[in-house]
Amino acid sequence: MRFIGLDGLRGLMCLWVVIGHSITMAGVELDKNSFFGKILGKGLAVDVFFIISGFVITLLLLSKDTPYGKYLKQRVLRIFPAYLFFLLLSALILNETLFTLQNFPEDIGKTADRLKYTTASLEDFKLHFFTHLFMLHGITPSFILSNPTYTIMGQAWSLTLQFQFFLLAPLFIFILRKHAFFLVFIVVLILASSRFFLDIMGHHSFFLVNSNMFFVGMFSAILLNAKKMNKLTNKNFYSALIIFLLSVSLYQWVTERFLAALPIIIWSICFFIEVSLIASPLKSLYRVVLTNRISIFLGNISYSMYCSHMFFLYGISFVLIKYNTVSTFYTPTMLIVPFLLTILASHFSYEYIEKYFIKLGKNSKKNNFQQRAI
Repeated sequence: MRFIGLDGLRGLMCLWVVIGHSITMAGVELDKNSFFGKILGKGLAVDVFFIISGFVITLLLLSKDTPYGKYLKQRVLRIFPAYLFFLLLSALILNETLFTLQNFPEDIGKTADRLKYTTASLEDFKLHFFTHLFMLHGITPSFILSNPTYTIMGQAWSLTLQFQFFLLAPLFIFILRKHAFFLVFIVVLILASSRFFLDIMGHHSFFLVNSNMFFVGMFSAILLNAKKMNKLTNKNFYSALIIFLLSVSLYQWVTERFLAALPIIIWSICFFIEVSLIASPLKSLYRVVLTNRISIFLGNISYSMYCSHMFFLYGISFVLIKYNTVSTFYTPTMLIVPFLLTILASHFSYEYIEKYFIKLGKNSKKNNFQQRAI
């Protein structure tokens, strides 16, 4: 089953992330306790990314028996080339980034954290760069390396987490095929021990600390595959799906308040619309929003957008601050120019970096759904 809105959903979620970062880099304070502060500053869009990754990779593994070495090669060629390109660019402007943050024109809370991470990047650059080079920063405890996950390229905190899931996903599917209930036991054990591992690691970029959204996507795919293989009737499929998604939404709500459940709610709406065969105004609206040319374009370039946008935000901010730009010009410029440069650079990155290495890692038989999976 092809999910027609998946690319568009990924594109809009990436746009959500870019807008949140652009607003604070433009010198606009986002109150952490306000509604917009929580919506834009809590990583909710990234959680949707995790759900999509869990869903797509699980469906891929269930539909095709790919040797682990070949699977790993495809994943590495999919995520590393564009990531390494923008990691290098981010590393090259670390001194300019430090200057920008030290001379930031507005007093906002986010700047202090960014300054702390940039300072840590420069103080122990070789080790930070090494861990980022191989996406090891997510498995590096904070007691070994200070602030290991947000340094050099701050948004890469989520990329190492995704890569850890990619490494472990075939093991989960192997266990599923051998004994489904044992997989459930392992997942429950991982979720129950997340606080323990958080105390050890000191950050949320370790899979055993931050895995719940991947499991939401993974079990959505497992249920859909069971329906496709006629192991579940339509009634049982929808019943199991409703119970599962309601349970995880309530769990998020109870443990981390309502907004933490928002990514699951977004996914639930999109998923039910995709699997529903009934035409409705909601399904028509869904198609309009997520399958238009702009949303699909953003979906195609979303990975490069995510990797590149902070480079342009810091770069343009540095130029404006260095030349003492007044705040009335600084803010609108920061909201427009870095965004346009990010879109342009991401388009070229997708066309000339991502596509080339995706093709390199694929079989002769190409599947568009798999090709765009992250």
